[in-house]
Order: sequence, then C-alpha cells, then structure tokens
Amino acid sequence: MTTNKTRDDEPVIRPFADFLREQGRGKAHEELSEALHKLTNTVHETGNKGTLVFTVPITEYVVGFALDHYGRVALIRKNRPEWQAGLLNGIGGHVEPGEAPDAAMVREFEEETGRRVGGWDLFLVMDFPGARIHFYRTQIGTAIMDGLRTTTDEVVCKLDARDLGQVGVIPNLRWLVPLAAYTADTYEPIHVRAAMAEVLTRPLPPGSGDSR
Repeated sequence: MTTNKTRDDEPVIRPFADFLREQGRGKAHEELSEALHKLTNTVHETGNKGTLVFTVPITEYVVGFALDHYGRVALIRKNRPEWQAGLLNGIGGHVEPGEAPDAAMVREFEEETGRRVGGWDLFLVMDFPGARIHFYRTQIGTAIMDGLRTTTDEVVCKLDARDLGQVGVIPNLRWLVPLAAYTADTYEPIHVRAAMAEVLTRPLPPGSGDSR
C-alpha cells in the first residue's frame, strides 16, 4: 500500500498495485506480478523461503539557467517532447549512465550552446514517478551570454527574466527562473518529492498573473 496526503493532511491509502500501474504504463505491474507468481510457486514446491526484490528505474535529467548581470537568462525553444514543442525551457537533457549530474550539466550546456560553462550551482531537485530532475544555475558574463549560439535544431534564446510572463514558456519556469536568480541568501538545494512536484508543474489558472 502507498499513502498520499489530502489537503487536510489526512492520509489516503491506495493499493500499491495502483502505483505500479503508473510505472512504465503498467509494465512494472505486469513484471512484478509474474515474478511474484513464480516465487510463490517455488516456495510451495520447495518449502524454502524466498525474497523478491523490485527496483523502479529512475531516469535523471539536468536543467540549467545561466543568467548575466543584466538579468538575462539563456533558454532553449523545445521541439520535443511533444508537450514542450514550441515552448521555452532551461538548457539541459539526460544524465548518461555513470555520469554525475554536475558533469551532465556542463556537457549538455556546451552541446546546445557551443560554450563550455562551469560554476553550476544545484538549487533544486524534483522527483517524479520514474524521473528525477536536477536544476542548476550559474552567473555568466555579458560577453559569454552574447556568445551563446544555437548548435542543434532547438534554438537558443536570451531573454530578460522579467518578461517570462509574456512569452511561451514551460509553466514552472515562471517560478523556477526567479528562484534561480535569487542569490541574497545561501541555502541547501531544495528537494521536492513527487506529490508536490506534480502540483508545482501544473499550469497556472487563467487570470492568476505572472511571477513579477
């Protein structure tokens, strides 16, 4: 069984099978059910105890926001996945097997902008079912910002961070970019678990305004 929280913080118990069906469009549920049946049959046949280990695979991603002293942020206009097509997002991508997220951020930024940039600061980690996203920020000079170029089929853009409410962006950028730009205090990276991550990534309701 798994436990969710309602708005009144009252636990709602749901079958663990429901969680499994969400993983890999039901594939994880089918694989675990088959393994459990095999284990049960073996225990009955041999009389020995058995243990079943189930691992949910996690795909890791990095997303970075490079800002300059004029308040500009480097973003990329996405062509894929389909739900992001035509919208602006931070620059990033998959973490390769055996690769550290910090290294993936440097590599992805260079691949997509043509410039190798360091000094990335992890400020947020968001967990979703089957995925973890590491969000980074860095301050770059004006010359470096001006020198960023498009190196793939997804166009690199440099925008005033205050104008994000006026352009087509991934909805959560309207609070992620201001959070990335906030450096008045030093704090440990924020870790947001799955249930809250799903809430934070929902589009804002009509008429709710932008982040300014």
